[in-house]
Amino acid sequence: MSVESADTAQRKLTTILCADVAGYSRYMARDEELALRLLRAHREIFASVSGLHGGRIFNTGGDSILCEFASPVEAVRAATEIQQAVESRNTSLPEDDRMRFRIGINLGDVLVHGEDLLGDGVNVAARIQTAAPVGGISLSGSVHDQITGKLNLGFQELGAREFKNLGRAIRTFTIVQAGERPLPRSEPTAPSAGPLRARWPWVVAAALVLGLGGAGFYWWQGERETSRVEAERQKAEQDRIKAEVERLAAEEAKRKAARDAAAARQAGTVPQAPPPAAVTTPRPPTEVVTKFDGVFNGRMCTTGSQQETTPRCVPAVRVSINRGVATGGWGGNAGNGRFHGTVDGDGRVTGQMDTQDNSSGRTNTAQLTGTVSGDQLTLAGTFDKGGRRITFELRRGP
Repeated sequence: MSVESADTAQRKLTTILCADVAGYSRYMARDEELALRLLRAHREIFASVSGLHGGRIFNTGGDSILCEFASPVEAVRAATEIQQAVESRNTSLPEDDRMRFRIGINLGDVLVHGEDLLGDGVNVAARIQTAAPVGGISLSGSVHDQITGKLNLGFQELGAREFKNLGRAIRTFTIVQAGERPLPRSEPTAPSAGPLRARWPWVVAAALVLGLGGAGFYWWQGERETSRVEAERQKAEQDRIKAEVERLAAEEAKRKAARDAAAARQAGTVPQAPPPAAVTTPRPPTEVVTKFDGVFNGRMCTTGSQQETTPRCVPAVRVSINRGVATGGWGGNAGNGRFHGTVDGDGRVTGQMDTQDNSSGRTNTAQLTGTVSGDQLTLAGTFDKGGRRITFELRRGP
């Protein structure tokens, strides 16, 4: 980039997430093609989760992944969910194939260059990523200041650290607790030598004990209250999803009863009335068979009128099935979507898709039905608004 173009380039304040595979050269030395397949599968996780939190991947290079978020809070939420999703996926892989990431997050000023972002804000995220433990997340002080009191997280302060080619010290933190789940801790650094520096922490500690004891107590009480509120919010969200799954299961039971009755009328027989519990009481998700459990990846396409012959497709769609409950989603520059539904013992899938357009903020929903057969998951339906046809074509994968 020339001096003139740099002077006139657009700048903005944004949150940068930088991720890097721990020990990537080891995977490449063992099996290059397998390493690339594993990396592509993990990048799909980053793209999907980032999209659900209003973010996007703006650059990849080698084993690095760079994402942008408008909100530091959503960036940190996405990072914790990504590490949890990666760890969950790793449990199904052999130990030698389990990729793990270090993630660094920084809030800073960047230069906009087309779809790419450049500058100090990106460099800081890349550097502090090296301070994170394997499978962990590190934050700059600018991010930590913005999220304190807003998320149910625990932090380890690493102090002001010097990083290569930055020319200044960066306040650095790592996340050591995300909700009820512990994250890896960074190794403590050795204290600086010298009698004055050695005594200084004791002087500060004495001042805090004598002068700020009461303030510390009230701060602790406030942190406890913040954690309690966040835990209640998460429980309410889980209860909402559970209620929605039960509602969908009840609707599917009613539709099945109606189909059985119609088939009996066509055959000229009088169907027996099913037991009331089979129609009015859906089977809890924990009782649903698990033979269809797994992760399915593929694309979602929409078509409009008969004159529209070229479908619009989202290439990175991911749906997980666990004990009869199907959840998934996707995201990107245009918008994002979520799917939640149920799978019965015969592999029939019923659920609802909710979408939002990033530019206009408009939302839309669709009721979807489909099947799981072998390694194939198919879904189809129609948007409530506009009547566009939707199809999902997904295959079981990593």
